[in-house]
Amino acid sequence: GVRVATMTVHAAVGSTLLLGSSFFRFDYVTAAGQKKMPSAYQPDNPLIVQGDHTVLVEVDSPHYVAARDALARFAELVKSPEHIHTYRVTPLSIWNACAAGSTPEEIAATLRRFSKYEVPPHVLQEVHDYSSRYGRLCLDRTPQGLVLRARDHPLAEEICRNKHVGPL
Repeated sequence: GVRVATMTVHAAVGSTLLLGSSFFRFDYVTAAGQKKMPSAYQPDNPLIVQGDHTVLVEVDSPHYVAARDALARFAELVKSPEHIHTYRVTPLSIWNACAAGSTPEEIAATLRRFSKYEVPPHVLQEVHDYSSRYGRLCLDRTPQGLVLRARDHPLAEEICRNKHVGPL
C-alpha cells in the first residue's frame, strides 16, 4: 500500500510529490495560516501531472477508466501497483500519438480535463514542442533509392551539415 503523510507548506503554491513508497500532499496555506485549495483542484479527477512529465493516476477515482483510456494514447505506462499507476509523457509517446492522429491541443485538453490539480505550464509547452517535431523529416523510397525530405530549409541545412549524415 501507499503511506500518506501530510505536510503544510506556508506558500501561495503547492504540489503533489511521490517519493519512494511515500505519497506526500502539500497543502495550500494562506498568509493568515488558513488552509485553502488551489482554484484548479478537482478532487474526483484521477490524474496528478508532475513537472518531470510523470502522471500519477488514482485507480479509485470515478473517472479512472476514461482517464486511463485517454492517457494511453500519448503516455507510457511505467508501473502499475494497486492504487496509483505511473505514466510518463515522453517525446516518443507524443510522436506516436501524433502519428495516430492526435493533436497537441487534444493531449493538453485531456491532461487538463482529468487532472486533479493545475497542469504545470511547462509540461503543456513541451507537449506542444514535442508534437511540433512530428513530420518535419520524412524518409521516402524512390526509384533512385531512399530520399530524406525536410519540411523546411533550415532543418535540411542542419541535417546536411551533420558529420554523420552529410556524407551520405
